[in-house]
Amino acid sequence: QTIFDSAGEGIQIMDRNFIITYCNPATERITGYTAAEITGLQSRLIQPASVQSALPLGAVPADLRSTVERGEVWRGELVSRRKDGTIFDLTVTLSPLYDSDGQLTGYVAVHRDITRLKELDRLRDQFVSRIGHELRTPLTSLIIYLDLLENGKVEKRAQYLTTLQREADRLRRLVE
Repeated sequence: QTIFDSAGEGIQIMDRNFIITYCNPATERITGYTAAEITGLQSRLIQPASVQSALPLGAVPADLRSTVERGEVWRGELVSRRKDGTIFDLTVTLSPLYDSDGQLTGYVAVHRDITRLKELDRLRDQFVSRIGHELRTPLTSLIIYLDLLENGKVEKRAQYLTTLQREADRLRRLVE
């Protein structure tokens, strides 16, 4: 009990019908629901998004329920909604539980809020896209003016070299 209660990841223990029989304090912190509010209810982890809320969320993978009912462990990412209505991303490991006779008695779900990691990934992708665009602009100018330096009018070479220097400095500043 102490291990479950002190774990940083959310833990839900469910019976064979996915009814929650226990959730740890991390589950309460992650979801905003108290243990008293969700104990005795079907876990939201296995409910389709349409049951969780009228707003469309990521669908529960079709193989989640069937995988654990076959006695296998399911791992993946889901989207859910906290008690306050905010949407969050989570990574979930859902495993079947067996008694000493090997009979399926229920399931245990370990989940972690990865909303911040997903946001960081999104910001990184946005940054890479933006910096790629910013780097392409002076690079394109360098290529054009190198071609002009080689094939353009001789009397404009000083102007081409000035532009090349300006764009090379711009590119250096961007890289720095």
